[in-house]
Amino acid sequence: MTNPAYEATNSDVEKLIKCARINAECGEHASPEEMLKLVAALEHERKQKNSWKNLAKKSISERSVDIEALLSARHRIAELESQPLCVKSNDAMREVAPLCVKLPAAATDVLAERQRQITSEGWAPEHDDEHDSGEMAGAAACYARYTNARGWIFKSNPDGYRSENEPHDWPWSPDWWKPTNPRRDLVKAGALIIAEIERIDRAAMLKSVISEP
Repeated sequence: MTNPAYEATNSDVEKLIKCARINAECGEHASPEEMLKLVAALEHERKQKNSWKNLAKKSISERSVDIEALLSARHRIAELESQPLCVKSNDAMREVAPLCVKLPAAATDVLAERQRQITSEGWAPEHDDEHDSGEMAGAAACYARYTNARGWIFKSNPDGYRSENEPHDWPWSPDWWKPTNPRRDLVKAGALIIAEIERIDRAAMLKSVISEP
């Protein structure tokens, strides 16, 4: 048979304590049944408080883990974004320093264009992360294909090369389609590829950090 005192609520505990106090003041002793009910009610309340306390600790612990994971991910992303790339703008955009090894002009031009996209166009990592459907890779492909298909006309008709409409699979507004010359457009394509790789790395890093136990 289940003792009904085990189902006691806070109100029941208060009533039992009040009753015991009145009995004590009157010089009367509580009956064994009353004492058992009071003890059971107090024990039930203690267990309930411990349960709430453990639940609160668990919630705080889980939130702390989430916050730590997010901070760790942001720190790692900041490390990825703080590679030693100091660009000094000039006509060719080739002065990139410091670099551990001497890179060919083609590579430094691509890196400088990537930095220009960030500093001049405002395409910061937060902006790039919004384009998570392959848009940057698609834009790079458009420039590369256009150079391959139409680059031959540049020598004889540079204005014609620059004035053609955007490809049908250009991912953004036509205003952002800006063919310049074959080499420059390949530099743009390379910088966009780097931007897409950086976005993929950031997304993978964030996912791995948050999913760690």
